[in-house]
Amino acid sequence: MLKLDSRLSKTKDIPWKIIEKEAVLVDMDEGEVIRLNEIGAQIWQSIDGNNSVGDIINRIDAAFEADRKKIERDVLDFLKQLLRMEIIKAL
Repeated sequence: MLKLDSRLSKTKDIPWKIIEKEAVLVDMDEGEVIRLNEIGAQIWQSIDGNNSVGDIINRIDAAFEADRKKIERDVLDFLKQLLRMEIIKAL
């Protein structure tokens, strides 16, 4: 279960690039291209093994105007999806 103090890292060497504020990831193992919108791209860039889930939420909250509870819920849902895809892991 993800907690606000959980730290996350990328699990695979997934090539990725930012193009016009969006991220394009290539999961070579699955033969899949994953496109992330601007918010997803900022979350992806924040997953470095040092930032906690709370840090990532704070970064998104500072960058985008939205309800804090909605941001928390959406970021947690997105991170859980990445965990299910096994392209990130909790440390």
